[in-house]
Amino acid sequence: MSKAFSLFITSLLFISQLQANVIARLIKAEGDVTFKRLGMDSFSEKAKLGAAIQNGDAIKVGETGFGAIMYLDDKTILKIRENTKFGFMDTQNTRTVDLAHGTLLNNVKSEGRTKSFRIQTPVSVASVKGTQFAAIVSQAGVDQFIGKEGLFEVLNMISGETVSVGPGQKAISNATGNLITAPASPGDYPEDPEVEPYEEPEPEDAEEPREDAELEEAPESRETPDQPESVEPEEAPETPDEPESQEFPETGEEGEIPETPEEGSGTPPKPFGMGMG
Repeated sequence: MSKAFSLFITSLLFISQLQANVIARLIKAEGDVTFKRLGMDSFSEKAKLGAAIQNGDAIKVGETGFGAIMYLDDKTILKIRENTKFGFMDTQNTRTVDLAHGTLLNNVKSEGRTKSFRIQTPVSVASVKGTQFAAIVSQAGVDQFIGKEGLFEVLNMISGETVSVGPGQKAISNATGNLITAPASPGDYPEDPEVEPYEEPEPEDAEEPREDAELEEAPESRETPDQPESVEPEEAPETPDEPESQEFPETGEEGEIPETPEEGSGTPPKPFGMGMG
């Protein structure tokens, strides 16, 4: 029981490590495109543009669908044609696309890549360094690999035979162990629609602190008008001083009463002067 329990714990740790590793994103989704996440039994999740793809996930495109994924580290793009199903499996040194059936148009980047890239089918393995090529896998057990740019190698796992494929060439590998190369005609390469590069949501995170900075600057502009407001109330008490000075002449009106005796005191000297004369 202890060995079984330890194996169970080990498997859980392995699954958790795979789930935590986001390796690619869905950059194009049209029509019937679904995911089967690691640990799920069916392709029940409808794919959405920009969806994160984790190590161990699988994707399927139906008869009326088209999709494209981009690996985050080296920007390699895989375009997925209709009736295609494959899984993602990354190890420390190898990146494997487990193609069950369908058509993939691969633009494998050489710059920035730290892992070997390969496409594995039930019959063959195509090892790539940096090139553009198409992989077509039929459910009858016949594989075709068509070169567009660069070189790659194809291995037939039944016979162990290996061939090199260059631009304008194709390799045909089948379940009986046969592996041959031949010139590729222009019509052999599947239609390759253009896909716009996906932009990560990092710029949006960068804009948020800018908005916060603007909010911080706003209160500073509000503090500046507070200073003149503090000066205005100082001028307000000066205005009541003027009416106080106006009240003093009102009290002077009471002094008009003593002014009348002065006029009266001025009248008697005249008669006294008249008497003296």
